[in-house]
Amino acid sequence: METCKTMILESYFKILHAKAALDISYQVITEQCYGCENDCCSQRDHTCLMLSQHELLEMYFDLILEKINFIELLSTWDIAVKELNLSVNLYTSVREKYFSNE
Repeated sequence: METCKTMILESYFKILHAKAALDISYQVITEQCYGCENDCCSQRDHTCLMLSQHELLEMYFDLILEKINFIELLSTWDIAVKELNLSVNLYTSVREKYFSNE
């Protein structure tokens, strides 16, 4: 049972992390776009328009991850975990797995 709960906790954290990355991706992509930065009229100067969403995410993935507000992400995760009434040991072990460098 604990293994199942751990998997659920980890999956939920990964979902929150992915959602946060997608939420911030447009901001990062437009900040990195030459055309957006210089207010260019031509679409050809806009990498945000000339590349596919997949290419843009791949190109700016590291920047996107750096911009994620992990304090907010962890706070959202903490609230959801508390609502599930999970044991402190289980919660702590999963939290330490993802935030051992804090």
